[in-house]
Amino acid sequence: MKNVLIVGLGAIGSIYAKIFKDSARVNLEILVDDTRLARYQKEGRIINSTRYDFSYITPDKKNFKADLIIISTKNSGFDFALNNISNFIYQDTVILSLLNGIESEEKLKEKYLDANIIKSFYVGAASMREGNSITYHNIGDIVLGAENKNEEAALGKIINLFAKHNIPYKISNNINYEFWKKLMLNVGVNQVSGAYRANYGKIKNSPELLSIIKKLMKEVIKISYALGVNLKEEELESAFDVIMKQNNNAQTSMLQDVLSGNKTEVELFAGTIIKLGKKHNIKTPENEKIYKMLLG
Repeated sequence: MKNVLIVGLGAIGSIYAKIFKDSARVNLEILVDDTRLARYQKEGRIINSTRYDFSYITPDKKNFKADLIIISTKNSGFDFALNNISNFIYQDTVILSLLNGIESEEKLKEKYLDANIIKSFYVGAASMREGNSITYHNIGDIVLGAENKNEEAALGKIINLFAKHNIPYKISNNINYEFWKKLMLNVGVNQVSGAYRANYGKIKNSPELLSIIKKLMKEVIKISYALGVNLKEEELESAFDVIMKQNNNAQTSMLQDVLSGNKTEVELFAGTIIKLGKKHNIKTPENEKIYKMLLG
C-alpha cells in the first residue's frame, strides 16, 4: 500500500495523518471541500504543537487512486465522505471507517458494492482538539477484523502497512461482537459525560453517574441479544475497568462537542438503541431519557 487517503482531519484523523506524513513513505492526501481547502492551506494543522501542511485533494480530482481510505470524520461529516470518495477507489482499494456507532460500514457497502470494506474502530488514548490544534500523548488501537475469507487478503495488506509505520492495532476474530462492546461503552460513558458535562474524574467519583452508565449499557446488552450478538454481562465489568483507567482530566469526544457547542453523536448511540428497541419491542427508558437531555 502506497497511496493513502484520509477523510476527516479531526482528533483521530490527525493522528494518522501525522504518522504517515512523518514517515514520508506513502503518498498521503487529505480529502477536503473547497472551504476547508482554503482554511487548511492558510492555517495548516497544529498537531502536538507542530504545524503540518498536508497535501489536500478535492472530490472532483481524478488523478489519485487510493490503496487505503481512512474515514475519520464525525458522524455529521460522514455523508461528505460517503458521497465523495468514488473518484479515488479502484478494485484493490481498502476502506476503513473509524466512526463511532455500527452503521457506517453498512452504508459504505450499500453504495460501493465491490469495495473492500473492513470493519474497524479506534479505541484507547483520548486526543484533545481546541480550534485548529490537536494534542495527544499516546496512540490508541485500531481494532479490526475480517468477517469472511474474502476480506482476509485486504486485512493482510492493512496489517503490513500498520506494521511498517508502527501503528498500534488489534485483530479481532469476532469483530461484530467487538463493535457492540464499543457501542455499549459509548452509549454509557460518552452520553453521560456529555449530558452531565462530566470529565472522567467527575464520573469516577460519582456513584450516581456510574449507576446511570450501567443502566444505559444494560439496555445495549438486551438489544444485542435480540440481534444474536449476545454481549456477555461480564462486559459491564470490563467497561468499568476502562473507565477507571482513564486520566481524571480526560474528556470524551461527546463532552468536547457539548462544551464547544458542536452537534453530538447522540443519534449514533441512544438514537440507534431506541430505534432497535422499538423494532424488537424492547423498552429503552434510560436511553430515551438521555436522548432528550442531549437534544434539549
